[in-house]
Amino acid sequence: MVLKEALVSLNLPFGNFRGQGYDGAANMSGCEHGLQAKVREENPRALWMYCFGHDLNLVVQDSMKDRDMENAIQKMHSVITFIKASPKRYEVFKKMAAQEGHYDRHEIRPLCPTRWVMRLASVDSMLLHYTTVLMQLETALDDRELKPDKRAETQAFVRSLEEFNTYFCIRTFQKLLLITNPIHVMCQAKRVTVGNVRSWVQSLIATLSGIGADEVGAAFFYQEVKAAAHKLWIDEPKLPGVPRARRGDAADVDDADEISNRIEELYVKIFIKIRYYELCNSKQVSIKLQHCFCKVFSSAATSLILRYSRQDLRMTELLRHSIEDPDMAEAELTELITFYDGDLPSMEQFKWERQAWYGRCDEQVIEKTWEGLRKVLSSEHGMRGMLKGMHTTLVLYLVLPATTCEAERSFSMLRWLLTYIRSMQGQEKLSGLAILN
Repeated sequence: MVLKEALVSLNLPFGNFRGQGYDGAANMSGCEHGLQAKVREENPRALWMYCFGHDLNLVVQDSMKDRDMENAIQKMHSVITFIKASPKRYEVFKKMAAQEGHYDRHEIRPLCPTRWVMRLASVDSMLLHYTTVLMQLETALDDRELKPDKRAETQAFVRSLEEFNTYFCIRTFQKLLLITNPIHVMCQAKRVTVGNVRSWVQSLIATLSGIGADEVGAAFFYQEVKAAAHKLWIDEPKLPGVPRARRGDAADVDDADEISNRIEELYVKIFIKIRYYELCNSKQVSIKLQHCFCKVFSSAATSLILRYSRQDLRMTELLRHSIEDPDMAEAELTELITFYDGDLPSMEQFKWERQAWYGRCDEQVIEKTWEGLRKVLSSEHGMRGMLKGMHTTLVLYLVLPATTCEAERSFSMLRWLLTYIRSMQGQEKLSGLAILN
């Protein structure tokens, strides 16, 4: 194994590793042939942690698996690409943006192709310049040099952006990113720990679940988006079309207020992503809809729960419980000590240390958390010898990698360094130095 040889060459004993973190690539995280599986074959105590940054990216991606949401995001991506692909069109756009008063913010950013949580800047720029984009597209239609296929594409862009459904989905996507993006930024810190990630996940699940269950808030969001769309001269919201096979069964609806209420109900359900099947008009005629709006906020919360309920995280939770839970079951303690045989003390010694730790917490009003234990061990060095097993437990918990951001930054720095050396010495001399080394 190349990894093992590299570690041994650095005088790092392979058996001393207790954590490994990768992204979701199959060759790294595969349960049978992935690198993490091969490492654990030789060192079972090297727990594998899925990078939280990549995991959060997949959570956002999972929540967007809806036809309307996917279509809206793809339309936005295509429009931005269309404008920026032509220097002429892009120059016209920047002049229009300056005329609209956005002198310092005339940039329209493309969507990040892989990192969903990094798309907030692109969505913000699109919504900021929504009117300007429409004006630029309409100006492009008057360009006599525009080819027929591009003219048809531009006309389709205009029709799509003028639809309320497109604007509503982009605003919904923006709201989701506004919630998830700060967490993604925090998890890229150098000193982020598994404990930090766990608290952020719990907070994020509560927030997403609350929004997904709040129909009153969803109705307010709909009215807010509707008012904003009206100012942008976007078309009024409409009910989805009736399937062609059922058009003969559908009756006309004459009550404008009822139609408005049904439209609001539809978009409220799109926003909170409760599965939606039918609407009934005043004549009780059932209208079956082809559209089945999947979940956004509630599905994001569900995806987050599922991804952080994996069996791989059980030992991580046992480490945390041994520090924070005075009533931890003896069977769980036995499982933890058996797994970390050689790292943790005997059952009797470990029980005594836990009792001493919790007693200290009660006496000095210290939080029974891993952070509280870290503060005590950092400020009182004598406690490390007295609570040696608890100190080892804390180290095992904090050594687990939460993200791979720092590793990715290291590779980026190496690439920049290599580029600099190549530009200064040339590839031939650089290759010669590598051979000598």
